Order: sequence, then structure tokens, then C-alpha cells
Amino acid sequence: MKKLHFVLLSILLVLNCSPKSREQKVRELVEPLIIANLPTPESYEFIDVQIDSCFTDSKLTAETLEVERAFHKLYNEYKQTQKDIEYAQSKVEIYEGYNGPSKYYKEKYKKTKAELEKAQYKSSKAKKAILQLYIDNRKLIESTNNHEFLGYMALYRYRQDFSFDSDVIKKIVNEQILFLNQDLTEITNSISKFEMSKFEEFFEEFDIEDFNSEFGEELNHIHETWLAEEGN
Repeated sequence: MKKLHFVLLSILLVLNCSPKSREQKVRELVEPLIIANLPTPESYEFIDVQIDSCFTDSKLTAETLEVERAFHKLYNEYKQTQKDIEYAQSKVEIYEGYNGPSKYYKEKYKKTKAELEKAQYKSSKAKKAILQLYIDNRKLIESTNNHEFLGYMALYRYRQDFSFDSDVIKKIVNEQILFLNQDLTEITNSISKFEMSKFEEFFEEFDIEDFNSEFGEELNHIHETWLAEEGN
């Protein structure tokens, strides 16, 4: 009997000293951060976490996610500057066509002209940033032709209370995609379910023909430059 007790005790000690599972590590790292940012922390309920290895040639990595996030932001800014240019141009044409001696209209023309130049500058700046992002992404793709282990990607799901109005509170499911380092000790990037839906909406409405008309000439020049460099 004593021998049996000793065997059982040994098994328990082994189980208690065994390394934590990947799921445990991710949960212990992520859970406190989520709970701390909930409006009702007490409503948090863990559902599950699914973990997969992430490599340099994976379709989605911490770096490629950041590229998509930056493109989404820059392209929206660029399209807004195009609207600002169109609006400012219409005002400039109105005040430019007024030939009277009124100081008021002269000042209006001067002000709207400055607004147009500002919008044009912001548009040019956004366009250059998008082209640079494209170049950086091309370099990133070329540098990841190998198959090197980066860390992990995890789909983390949990429930929380959400108030739709003052009287109705429902339990909703939230999802986050997390990128973690090789030791599962650091979150290198993440995207929420809400941001994912915004990305999906953006790319569903993305007009590739409109993009090519705006950026095609510059992108062709970039490609020609790359081909020339590779030829040398």
C-alpha cells in the first residue's frame, strides 16, 4: 500500500511539474490584457484558443498584417484628399471667375487657393507613402522565400456582456487573431474581430481599376527599375 501511495505521489508530482501547454501560455499572457480593457471585466468568459505555427512564407504574419493595416489607412487618406481637392478646386473656380473689385472675394480666392494647395500636398504625400509601402512590401516578399519559423498565430475567443441600449444587455462572442513570438511570451501584433470586419468591407469595395489608373504609371516604373537591376 505504501508503495502504491508512492507511485501515485510520483505521478502527481510529474503532472504538476510538467511544462505548460501552448494554450495555457497564451491564455495567461492574453487574458489579463483583455479583462483589463473590458467595460465589464466580471462578464468575461473564456471560450477557446486555437494555435498554429507561423512561418516567413505564411499567408498572414505579424508583418504582412501591419502592411495591410498601413495600406488601409493610407489609401483611405488618399481618397479623402482627392475629395478635398475636388471641393477646393470648385471653390477656386467660383472666386477666380469673379472679376469685381470686392476685397471679400479676393480674400476668399486667396484662402481657397491655399486650401487647394494644401489638399494637393497632402494627396501627393499620401501617394508617395503608398508607393513606398508597396516597395517595402515587395522587399518583404522577396526576403521571405525561405521557410523559417517566426512564432505562432492564435485565434482567441471569449464572451462578454455588451449593452445595445440602456435596457438590453447581451452576451456576445469576440475574436482576436494574435501573433506571438517563439517563446509565447510576447504579442507581436493582433487584430480584433471589429477591425477584421472593417478590412473585409474595405477590400470587398476596393476598385482595382481605379487604383491602377491612379498608381499604374508609377508602379510600372518601379517594376521596370527592378527588372533593370535584376538584369545587371
